[in-house]
Amino acid sequence: MMDIREMVKGIPRSMHKMLSERLVDALLESREGDKLPSSLAKSILFHWQKDTLDSEDGIALLLEALTRLEPSKAESILNELGLVELAERVRSSVPGP
Repeated sequence: MMDIREMVKGIPRSMHKMLSERLVDALLESREGDKLPSSLAKSILFHWQKDTLDSEDGIALLLEALTRLEPSKAESILNELGLVELAERVRSSVPGP
């Protein structure tokens, strides 16, 4: 999978909170939760407990999780927030049917 942590570094800090909230909402609404590795879920919960889901690491974890579960939803959220280049990289990293 792409290096999400490197890509997240280019996201303006002013967008972190909104992006993390949108990613969390999408993850909570996903019907694909059983596909999420427990190690990734535990890392997300750790950042939630520490109130750091809007940090670069937290966003990277959320984006990785949503990209695994529902890549089109991750791409859509990024596009809606004007993070088009990141959305394109998400799209290109997902294997085709």
